[in-house]
Amino acid sequence: ICGPLDDIVTEYSSTLDRTVMMAQICAARNQFQCMFDEPQAAACQIVLSGAPLLLSREKFETECSEIQVGAGILEHICPDSQSSVIGEIKAIAPTCFQECPQICGPLDEIIGEHSATQDETAVKAKICEARKQLSCMFEAPQAKSCQQLIFADRIIEVKLPLSQEELAADCSEIDGDGSVDPEQTDRLLGSSGKKN
Repeated sequence: ICGPLDDIVTEYSSTLDRTVMMAQICAARNQFQCMFDEPQAAACQIVLSGAPLLLSREKFETECSEIQVGAGILEHICPDSQSSVIGEIKAIAPTCFQECPQICGPLDEIIGEHSATQDETAVKAKICEARKQLSCMFEAPQAKSCQQLIFADRIIEVKLPLSQEELAADCSEIDGDGSVDPEQTDRLLGSSGKKN
């Protein structure tokens, strides 16, 4: 539960949006189920006492069924995404997606590329092709929420740039039309693109 709790506390501290917090809790319902199991249930009550939604397994299931993560504030976000991972990360950083809807398509492609090829060079190229859309993640007021998305690499399995400067540096040798110069891909992407 460490990861989900960290994401929830950080997002709530940033937005003070209880609706978003509830959606995030329900998005991580599988992880939180452990808190109701023996022998740790009694000890977990210390944590659960601060979250009425989690006072019992029955209340948790009932409330989350009503919230139906993906509905309400999240239903219009990335509706055409092919990757199921998008559903997980938009619950982690909903403000980021609300303010930067243009990142939906590129992130879907980036995650899809990684899943299909495990090729870091190809993934980095996808990131650079979408640098204009991804730049939104570093702008106020959504930058703090978007950090939760960037640090969700344990979910998306892709390391995204941590700042606008890092994105620009990584993509400094991208052609003006957004395509990657094949002759310079190795230098752009580092050791992952080197050939034996």
